Amino acid sequence: MIETQPCAGNRVVALVGSQIWHRNTCATLIQAGVNLVGICRVRQKSFGLPISYLRWAVRKQGLFRVIDQIAGRIAYLALNKKKDQVILNRLFDGEKIDSVLNAWNGPLHVTSDYSAPETVEWLRALQPDILVVHTSAWVGKRVRAIPAKGIVIGGHPGITPYYRGAHSAFWAIHNNHPDDVGWSVFWLDEGVDTGDLITQERIAIEPGDSYFTLGWKSMICIAEAQARVIREFDSGRPIRRVPHDTIPPDSNFGVPTLREYLRYRRRQKLCR
Repeated sequence: MIETQPCAGNRVVALVGSQIWHRNTCATLIQAGVNLVGICRVRQKSFGLPISYLRWAVRKQGLFRVIDQIAGRIAYLALNKKKDQVILNRLFDGEKIDSVLNAWNGPLHVTSDYSAPETVEWLRALQPDILVVHTSAWVGKRVRAIPAKGIVIGGHPGITPYYRGAHSAFWAIHNNHPDDVGWSVFWLDEGVDTGDLITQERIAIEPGDSYFTLGWKSMICIAEAQARVIREFDSGRPIRRVPHDTIPPDSNFGVPTLREYLRYRRRQKLCR
């Protein structure tokens, strides 16, 4: 039997993706005693790269760079998929996560777009005080305006504002900044991982890590921090809010290309 803390406090809805690390975020909130009143899951089909990212990337970056990114992902998987799967299974207990979610048995809405009219209507009907976001899909202004207390808590497996966007652990290591591998929890705003900081920590690179496994470890920490922040808010403690002095213009990174991945492998031996 999975033990959870008693639920009381602010009404929380989670906006998540469909992967096991997204489901883990929901299970972590439930087990911490967060009053989770709904889960909105975005459905994004992918082949190495999310479909939503592919559409955006082709439009913004051009077809040839996107093809180079796909080649980089294929090369990465060829070298690391089996090793990563072992670590993924160790980090995320799928049976336990599903057991927590099944016992919760709350309302679930599946969408391809958080801003779809029927999704917005569903979210409003739940009357959330807080939204917790763990998804690569865009959360637009209409959705961010829904929570009664104006609180939308995001997270990013990278040190903001210096490493935003995709695969922050890769770019920190690629740029010879391994001490900037970590995670951030923040107030979600209209930018890409630009919101005012709530909390942030570095994590150590361990033997056998890849930049994917570092991201997964960061996501576990993010979920625990989000749950802790909400429970503290339930008890009357205000949520910390620290604006960034500046957002570096070159700090929003994309999916690595094949050339960038090969250069990453040549430059360092810390991380797969």
